[in-house]
Amino acid sequence: MGNILDIAGSYVIGGIVLIALTVLLLSFGSEAQEVKLTEITQRSLYDVGSIIEYDFNKLGYRVESGDKITSFASDGITFLADLDNNGTAETITYSLIESDNKKYLKRIAGTGSNNEWTYPVKGITLTGYDSTGTSTVNTNKIKSVAFEIELETDSFNSSYKVQGAAWKKQFYPKNL
Repeated sequence: MGNILDIAGSYVIGGIVLIALTVLLLSFGSEAQEVKLTEITQRSLYDVGSIIEYDFNKLGYRVESGDKITSFASDGITFLADLDNNGTAETITYSLIESDNKKYLKRIAGTGSNNEWTYPVKGITLTGYDSTGTSTVNTNKIKSVAFEIELETDSFNSSYKVQGAAWKKQFYPKNL
């Protein structure tokens, strides 16, 4: 009878150890996926930030007359710039749009369907500053613009939301 109890006890302890190892391995796999998703999110935000940086550094470039910033709000901006350096200023628009209860950053540069894209975001915030560093929405007084993007992404197991990434930069275009 003692041998049967020893064998049964060994099976129970072995089962507990096996279950613990399985849970540990699944946990490591889940964490690895979370890290990979975070890395992908940060890389794509870096790429979007590079495009925004290029556009905003050219804000007002080769615009001879008229307003360089045509509209400004905390969730969107429209401005003129010669992005492709061909001597003609294009209209560039960044705006926050909502579709199917999801928010997107929408960029339109020039005309045509090939010149626009959307990017899923949690939110964007634009802030204009005058020459004294005071916040303003008056397009004639804006001398610098701060652009902030926040991303939110699902976790690997979709049971909760995590902050994906945030990007913020203030631009001081030479042409304003």
